[in-house]
Amino acid sequence: MKRTDYLCMVLVAALLFALPLEAAKKKGKAAKTAPAASTTSGPKKCAQLDEEFKRKVSDLKEKWRMNDAGPERALEETERTLTDMDKNGGTKLRKYADELEVQKKQDLETAKRDYEKALAQFAKKDDGAKRTFEMEADRHRRKIADLERQKAEAQKEAQRLEEVRGKLEHERSMEEQRLLSEFEKVKMAAEDENRKYRKQVEDEYQKKFDELNAKLGEWDVKEAEKKKETEGFDRQIEEFAMQTAQKLDTFQQDIEKRRAEAQAKFKDAELEKAEMELDMALAKESQRLNAEVEKFRKERLEKKKDKELQVKEFLATKEEFRKRNDRLIQLAQQYRDSQLEKKKAEETKAQERWNTDKKRRDEQYERRVQMEYRSKMDALIKKQDKIALDIENEKNALMTREANFKLQTETKEAAIDSEKARIEERYKKAVSKINDKYDRMEVEEKQTQELVHDQLEEKRDSLIATREKNKADRQELLYKMKDDYEAQKSSCVK
Repeated sequence: MKRTDYLCMVLVAALLFALPLEAAKKKGKAAKTAPAASTTSGPKKCAQLDEEFKRKVSDLKEKWRMNDAGPERALEETERTLTDMDKNGGTKLRKYADELEVQKKQDLETAKRDYEKALAQFAKKDDGAKRTFEMEADRHRRKIADLERQKAEAQKEAQRLEEVRGKLEHERSMEEQRLLSEFEKVKMAAEDENRKYRKQVEDEYQKKFDELNAKLGEWDVKEAEKKKETEGFDRQIEEFAMQTAQKLDTFQQDIEKRRAEAQAKFKDAELEKAEMELDMALAKESQRLNAEVEKFRKERLEKKKDKELQVKEFLATKEEFRKRNDRLIQLAQQYRDSQLEKKKAEETKAQERWNTDKKRRDEQYERRVQMEYRSKMDALIKKQDKIALDIENEKNALMTREANFKLQTETKEAAIDSEKARIEERYKKAVSKINDKYDRMEVEEKQTQELVHDQLEEKRDSLIATREKNKADRQELLYKMKDDYEAQKSSCVK
């Protein structure tokens, strides 16, 4: 399989991993929707509210964990592919260039053999000019062969330097993995302790909050009792008035009974007198009972007024207590927030220390690579460039001698020289075509590798950005759910 086909397969795999990412994004958006408010009437019990809140948070976190599984796998696969390309891409590219160089050399040698075979038919064994030419040509060829040997040795040295760089990269990678593993262990332990601490702080705050609200609830009970006492006076007045009305009704019935007896017993003036006495007795009794009702009403209203004054004074005292209670809750909240911010600052400082240490290690590694690899490789590249130039000069000199030889024999063998010129031109084109072919193949391989690497980096950055955004959105959602929960907590019943 060609290397370009292999890199294309890597790119296709990377794009396929993007599909779980899009699905995860959609699921993440769905997870951001806040749970629907309860439609049950009346305040909930606190235990029920606590259980519902814990269950909602647990379900939501489980859903997020499932949603993140696909994108996390895609990110890990992308990171592994990029790491492999960063670690082995240069080596593979150089290996590919070496393979091309071997094939190119074989093609050049084949073209040269074909060229020499075509010229061999024109050789003159007894031609002194030809023998002189061949001696000079051999000298150039030996020089070219020696330069090619130096070029091969330089290539081996370049390969050795690449192995040095690979070793440095491997050592650095292993050390970074070890340090990162240690840092992650410490970080996870610190995060676990911080979670416990945050829970402890939250529990202490909640306990204080519940205690203060319980005291406020006691005041509410007392307020209800006192208001109930003021409501009893109106009821007493009403009941007393009804009892008095019943007495008056009983008295009136007795008067009517006596009126009937008088009507049966008396007539005319005596009857009128008897009825007048009865009416006066009824009016007097009615006036007496009304006076009792009015007296009772005034007494009850006076006591009610005293009770209402006591309630008013109680409410003022309660309001002062409520203000103090709210202030204590606010202070508890401020203390809780300050402790959580302190822990958060500690985590930030630990991460900053890690980043600083990593930057220092990176700089040390770059200095070591510069000293052990880049400076030597730069010198070697200059040497290779000089060898290539010398080879080109020797080849040009050889070609010049060949041209001169052809000119010397031109008058004698015009036809042969013409044929040699055609063979020479065909050889040059073959050499040029071979060089262009392999140069183009090497450039295309490098461009393909860089394109795949850039696309993988864009995908990795997109996955990381999506993960961080999901984390922020989910944290915001949890804060909102907690705020809703605390708002309902204030109105729940034990």
